Amino acid sequence: MAASGRKWSAYWINREGEGCNWLDPVKPAPYFRREFVCEKVPVSAKILLAMPGWGELYLNGAKVSDYVLAPVATQFDKHVGYLEYDVTALIKEGRNAIGVLLGNGWYNCSTADVWHFDKAIWRGYPRFLLEMEVDNQLFLKSDRSWKCATGPILFDSLRNGEQYDARLELGDWSVPGYDASGWTAPQIVQAPPGALIREKMEQCKVMRHYTVTELWQTSSGSTVYDFGRNLTGWVDLRVRGAAGSVVTMVYSELIDDRKRIDPSNINLFISDRDTHGFQMEKYILKGDGVEHYEPRFTYNGFRYVEVKLEGDAQIESLEACFVHNSFESVGELTCDNPTVNALAQCTLMSFLGNFTGFPTDCAHLEKNGWTGDAHRACETGL
Repeated sequence: MAASGRKWSAYWINREGEGCNWLDPVKPAPYFRREFVCEKVPVSAKILLAMPGWGELYLNGAKVSDYVLAPVATQFDKHVGYLEYDVTALIKEGRNAIGVLLGNGWYNCSTADVWHFDKAIWRGYPRFLLEMEVDNQLFLKSDRSWKCATGPILFDSLRNGEQYDARLELGDWSVPGYDASGWTAPQIVQAPPGALIREKMEQCKVMRHYTVTELWQTSSGSTVYDFGRNLTGWVDLRVRGAAGSVVTMVYSELIDDRKRIDPSNINLFISDRDTHGFQMEKYILKGDGVEHYEPRFTYNGFRYVEVKLEGDAQIESLEACFVHNSFESVGELTCDNPTVNALAQCTLMSFLGNFTGFPTDCAHLEKNGWTGDAHRACETGL
């Protein structure tokens, strides 16, 4: 029985099974799919999807919502959030296909750091619980009738970033008729320890884009892109080049005297055992015209991005995506004093940049939900 009082018939499923501890390697992100037939176009249809990590829901080839980093993380030994999606407009008469893509998020945090989330008691491989209701009747649920596989997301970590190999993309994996003969059945696994709760808060979205204000070459041949402000999120990369070429992007809020990014304020908190780069994304090209990449299951606190190219690759554009909870603004502050206006804008950016799911103390380093910081800042936010 869920905390909301809802009784679920579905099973928790994943690809890797049980286990997972702080010594286990990070696995590639799992993809899940299932086809179904609707005899007629439904009057109403909704999907309820619970995930202790982050995930994306697809139906007939389309991502169901513009949420990112969803659902918002909880303390998983107490609560696990689920989202409700209205999918009436996406279901058609005849064959349909549903897809789920899972990321680690806070549930399977692998970074070796001083806060030891890699040793959290709830840690496990990503899993999900799903039920679809059509015209108020249970129509489909997560069980072993689904199929699963891995694809281009080789690595994803809340703090360490993401590695994406476009040569391994799965094509139209969430459309009906897709050849999933190489996919396997998922595992039925234990539920996370926390009670299920429906999340009604504003989920994270890409709320704004910023263009580069300045860029320069470093002595090592990399390029530093300056977006002129601190923000939370990632970059929207457009690149062309030969298959197998690599774009490495490292994010930071600081630069050093040589005008290279300076992660020294972060490195104090990261263990020598952690061999993955911090706030680093790698994209491997498939060699097909202009390629587009945005990470799915990580975020960064940054002003600067240092980009290194390996192989035959050329950056077409780089744009910063400001990601935070999709709050509505109910007011603003402006006056005839430009200093006060600038202070108000900096305060707003800092507040929003520390609401990437739940209130945090800083977006670039910890990303931890220290409630004392939120308490001290709540009057300012209001």
